[in-house]
Amino acid sequence: MYLFDPVLSVRQFSSIGLEAATRDEMVAAHSLAQDMIGGETASVETLRRVQAHMGAAVFIHRERGEITGLLAWLLLTPRGLRALITGRFNGVDPSPAHLCRPGEAPAALYGWGYAGRTRRASAVAIKGALLARREICPQLPFFTRGATPDGARLLAGRLECQPFPVDTPGLFWAPPLAAQIEEAA
Repeated sequence: MYLFDPVLSVRQFSSIGLEAATRDEMVAAHSLAQDMIGGETASVETLRRVQAHMGAAVFIHRERGEITGLLAWLLLTPRGLRALITGRFNGVDPSPAHLCRPGEAPAALYGWGYAGRTRRASAVAIKGALLARREICPQLPFFTRGATPDGARLLAGRLECQPFPVDTPGLFWAPPLAAQIEEAA
C-alpha cells in the first residue's frame, strides 16, 4: 500500500527539474497557469492552502531563474475520488476532505495542472506527470481534465488517458498501471 510521503515526492520530482513551490512562488505559479491554461484556475490562496495541506502539490520549473513551468497534482482520499466520479469535485477550490495528508493512503491521483512557457518547461511538466503516474503511484487510477484542445490531445496521447465513461464532461482517466503489469505477468 502506498502512503503519501511529500519529502520523497519532492526528491523524485527534483530529479527531473521540478521543485516544490514556496508560498511566495505561488503568485508566479498562478500567473503561469492563468496565462498558459486560461479559464478558471485555482487562486493563489487555494494553491497555498493545498500545498500546506498536502506538503507537496505544486511544483515549478525554472530556466535562467525564471519560473517557466508548472506541475500540480492532487492525491485524493476515497471521499475525494467519490466526489470526482460523481461530478461533485471542485477542481478550482478542492475541499480539504478530498485531499490526502502526508502518511495517508490515496485512492486516486489527479493531475491538477500542467503548463510551460517554453518547450523545455512543457516537456518537464509532462515528464513530471508521467513520473507521478508510472513511478510514484502506478497503483492508483489517474484522472485529469483537458483544459485546452492541445491538452486533450496530450492526455489521449502521451498520458494514455481516455474520456471517463460516466457523465463527467471533460474528465479523462487511466486505470492503475500496476494492475496492468500484474495482468500481463
